[in-house]
This record gives sequence, C-alpha cells and structure tokens, in this order.
Amino acid sequence: MTDPYGVEPEPNVPDLPGDPVVHETAEHVLDALASEIYVHARICVRTFGDFHFALSVGPFQERLVRRLMIDPNVRGLPWNRTHVWAITDRPDDGGRSAFRSITGLLVDQAGIPEANLHVPDHTADGAADAYEARLQQTLAWREKGQDRLDAALLVVEADGSLAGVRPDDSRVASANRLVVEAAKGLSMTTRLINATRLITVVATGPEAGGRLREIDTGKPTMFPSPIGGQLRWHLDLDACPA
Repeated sequence: MTDPYGVEPEPNVPDLPGDPVVHETAEHVLDALASEIYVHARICVRTFGDFHFALSVGPFQERLVRRLMIDPNVRGLPWNRTHVWAITDRPDDGGRSAFRSITGLLVDQAGIPEANLHVPDHTADGAADAYEARLQQTLAWREKGQDRLDAALLVVEADGSLAGVRPDDSRVASANRLVVEAAKGLSMTTRLINATRLITVVATGPEAGGRLREIDTGKPTMFPSPIGGQLRWHLDLDACPA
C-alpha cells in the first residue's frame, strides 16, 4: 500500500566526526556553504582585521567562488581584506599554477588585491619551501596564537582524493611542516589544516559517499582532526543513500 503521506526514508549518514549537515542537492550544498563562508569571513575581519581562506582547484570550488561574487546575499564578503591560498596545486604543461583557474576568477571581479592571491611559483626550485615561507610571513602579522588559517574547504573528489590528496600520501599526513612537495605538485599538510579555525568538507554524489563510508570500515583516510577549531560536513542526499 502506498504511503498516503509520502514520507521519505531518512538518509544514511556515515558516522563522521564533527558536525555533518545533509542537504537535498549539490546546489543546496553550494548555497549553504556560500552563506557559511560569508558569515565566517565577516567575523574574522572584524576580529583579526583579515580573512585567510584556503581551497583547492575543481569545478565545485570554481562554482563557489562565482557564487560568492555574484549572489546578492553573499557578495558583500570583505574581499579587500581576504587572502586566498591553495591547499594543493600542480603545474600545467607550461609550468604555470593550476590554482590560477581560481585566482583568475577573482582578480578582475572581486576587488581583491592581487597581493592577497597567493599562487605558488612552480618555475622556481623549492616551490613548497617558498610557499610555506610566504604563508608564515603573512600570518605573522597576527598576534601569537591567532596566526593560523581561518577557513579551509576540502572537497571529496570522484577519484577518492580529498582536495587532490590521496590517503596513501604519507608526506602530507606525517610531515612536521606546513607545505610539502606532493605527488604532482605541492600540498598543505595535515598539521596546517588541522589548526584551521573552520574546516569544511564537501561530499556530493555517490562516489564521494563511498569515500565517506571508508571511515566506518577502518580504511586509511585523510579526513582532518581539528585542533581548537570546528569541523563541518556538507553532504547531499546522493552521498547518503537511504
């Protein structure tokens, strides 16, 4: 007999650390995340004078950046006081940074100073060392104890990586560094991400859902464990099948 009330089954949310939030679609995830970053950015600028936001390259991230620039509800984000950093980056065939696909969206439209768009230089030796030094020098303007990233966006990719990092990349997980040479470029380390004020993990689609369930099976994961910060998950129903 058909249920006259049309009650939908509850989503099967994996047992995740932190605060998981399930949205109906990936578009709803995008809306909620844009609002969350907008509010967090304004609080950080009011408290510390600037906002340090780290993300990687990908279609979802590019959609988010566009949303933050054009949506009337969030385009008041204080871009002129915002610093944008690459969680992971790799050079293209010409040696240029893939992260320019993100910063290229911001440079002409967001009103963000170019000096605040921190693009790794893969043409020079020691790109990871140089990026780590730049990160330390920029955050050093804050008082001791507040010198950390304010927000990090980690997207669970269809290939099973998290922000472009595979779970078997021990250099990223164990290094006593902030930035290291990764398999195809450079990457912020787990140590740096775990110290971030707000860590947001996005998982949309069934492939990402399978990756989330690895936590329950005990397989090695790169999911963060925040130290003194928040960990929030934004999932869609496809990632949490009923």
